[in-house]
Amino acid sequence: MIKSKTKTSEVILLLIGIIITSLLGVIFLFYINYQRFHLVIGLINLSLSLLCIYHFYNYPVLIITQKELIIKTITGKDKRRILLSTIESYTEIKKENAGQGIAHRKWQDLTLIGDDFTYKISSSAYRNYPELRNRLVKGLKKNKKEERRWHDRNLTQWGIGLIIFVFLFLLIL
Repeated sequence: MIKSKTKTSEVILLLIGIIITSLLGVIFLFYINYQRFHLVIGLINLSLSLLCIYHFYNYPVLIITQKELIIKTITGKDKRRILLSTIESYTEIKKENAGQGIAHRKWQDLTLIGDDFTYKISSSAYRNYPELRNRLVKGLKKNKKEERRWHDRNLTQWGIGLIIFVFLFLLIL
C-alpha cells in the first residue's frame, strides 16, 4: 500500500489564502465606511475564502492498494475509488508557468484514463509523486493521441488569447 505525501507548501498556501481573504472580507464589510464598492470587495474576498476552505477540506489524499486507487479528503472521507484494472491508459504532460526566478515552477500532470473516467494527479501536490506515478502506470500504455490533442487545444487557446489581446490593443490605439 502506498499513501500520498501531501506537500506542506500547498496546504500552507491554502491556509494563508483562507486567513487573508477572510480578514480582507471582514475588514471591507465592517470596518471601512460603507460604500457599495467596499461591499462588493468584501463579498468577493469572503467568496474566495469559502473557495479556499472548500479546496482545503477536499484536498485529495491518495492511497494505492493492490487492486484500487482510493481518493480521500484530507479529513479522511472517501471521495472516489478506482479499480486499477479499469485504468486503460495514461498521459503525462510537462507544464511550467511563465514566472521568473523563485516564481518559476515546473510540474507534471498525470491523467489516468479509463472507459468512463479520467482522473488527474499533479506532481506539484505530492512529495512522493514519482512513487505514485510508477505504481499507477505500471503495465499501462501511454496515450500519445490524447497528449497531442491536449497540446493542440493548448496552442489553440494561446492563439485565441493572442488574437484577442492584439484586437484589444488595436482598439485602444
